[in-house]
Amino acid sequence: MKNLEILVRDKDTLREYEGQVNLDPTYSEKLTEWIQKRRYNLIEQAKEDQMLLKVDIFSFPLTLKKDDSAQKILEELSVVKKERSDIMRDIKLFNFFFYNVFNDADYSKRLRMNETFTQLEKSIENPSSLFVIKSAKAV
Repeated sequence: MKNLEILVRDKDTLREYEGQVNLDPTYSEKLTEWIQKRRYNLIEQAKEDQMLLKVDIFSFPLTLKKDDSAQKILEELSVVKKERSDIMRDIKLFNFFFYNVFNDADYSKRLRMNETFTQLEKSIENPSSLFVIKSAKAV
């Protein structure tokens, strides 16, 4: 006995139906020959998730294949939606701070008022302050 997997795709709805059948290897050659000659019928069942494949003397029940790709696409879309909302939040924050909080004239006034430099900034501004010349007394 050979385990045979059957996969049928409906071209109208793009649904995939699948089934597994244990089949004697001698019959599998005849089955593939009949399928290549298109000597089969697909019969839809009352339930949407079932279908019957009839190939001359054989009949195989098929069930709707659970499609994980649709779930993956939905997960990817949710990730993209979250990234988009994060980007929009960052843009709104930038616009708020740039147009409301940051005032160029006010910023320059603050710089002039608070001219407290660290030692490193002082030495960059005035390099001569690094060197202290001590006078030597002549004896």
